[in-house]
Amino acid sequence: MSDIDSGEIMAAAPSGGAHTSIEWHKVPGLIGLSIKIFFLRIITLGIYYFWGKTETRRRIWSAIHVEQQPLEYTGTGKELFLGFLIVLFLVMLPLFAILVGVQFIAMQTFGPESPLVGLAVMPVYPVIFYLIGVAQYRARRYRLSRTNWRGIRGSMAGSPWKYGWTYLWTLLPLIFSLGWLAPWRSTKLQRILTNDTRFGEEPLRFTAGAKPLYGRFAILWFGVLALYAGAGGLLYVLFADKLIIAALAKVPLPLTDYLAMAAIIFLALVVYAVISASYYSKLSNHFANHTFIQNARFNLETRAGSLIALILTNTLISLFSLGILTPLVQARLARYFVQRTSIEGQIDFDRIAQSQAALDRTGEGLAEAFDIDAF
Repeated sequence: MSDIDSGEIMAAAPSGGAHTSIEWHKVPGLIGLSIKIFFLRIITLGIYYFWGKTETRRRIWSAIHVEQQPLEYTGTGKELFLGFLIVLFLVMLPLFAILVGVQFIAMQTFGPESPLVGLAVMPVYPVIFYLIGVAQYRARRYRLSRTNWRGIRGSMAGSPWKYGWTYLWTLLPLIFSLGWLAPWRSTKLQRILTNDTRFGEEPLRFTAGAKPLYGRFAILWFGVLALYAGAGGLLYVLFADKLIIAALAKVPLPLTDYLAMAAIIFLALVVYAVISASYYSKLSNHFANHTFIQNARFNLETRAGSLIALILTNTLISLFSLGILTPLVQARLARYFVQRTSIEGQIDFDRIAQSQAALDRTGEGLAEAFDIDAF
């Protein structure tokens, strides 16, 4: 499934012990920033969200040092806000109006209980998935274009519309394969994103294939199947009759039964977290380790255990702070990956020219609308 043979990979691999340093420096004042953003969002009825997000990015970017020089984020809250407004009024509201309108007409034509009502709105969903793909690409392009290092910025050389189409059509074989083509699809999409990425005028290269991912993915796939069967079967055997009797008698179940059901579901989620973290750790490492710039190669070393610990602690921080400490959670996520990333081989920065790609005037509005942006 790889687009490159082993000979090309060997030829591209860095030689010697040279490396390009990448380090994480502590971000000060994140709790104070979190509280500030929270109160200003309340005062501005949520509008300050975009400015708070910009300030969070600036601090996180500045904590990442390449060759002892920090990254700089140059985006603005105004750009993000305008991008969101444009998408809201020109894309999301019209799309919502079409969805509601088609559903209303179908209900009037076929009746509110007819299954044809659901079929009538089905053509709208491919548009939504297509736009999600476009949003992912545009969000990445915006962040790169607002990321500077020693005055050189990033860019994307491809088309978000072409990526959106690939994102959409690869869903069909994924569904018909019952999920088994997920590693193939992830690799294909990552290849487009990476190969379109530029630092200045210097392209990144992606050489990974999907085959090495299938061992971990098989564990994940069969593990999820076993979890559904085991947890679902156990819940059915222990509580199906009780739920039916309680419903007919119109009385609630004893509290102990609810606690037992919650315990079974929680245990299933813990097992899922372990097997999924194992796969996604492998996925992240595999993709990073097959990403090159010039003759330098990125190297990432995550582990399932540390990834689970990060996700668990970040989730608890978010829950107990009611989302107020989101900047702290995002910084911890960035720190985790930066501290486990190295660059093998020396990048010749002197030969990298500034990108000539045009800058977007607005931020990643589609990504905000679909809530698919990590930072």
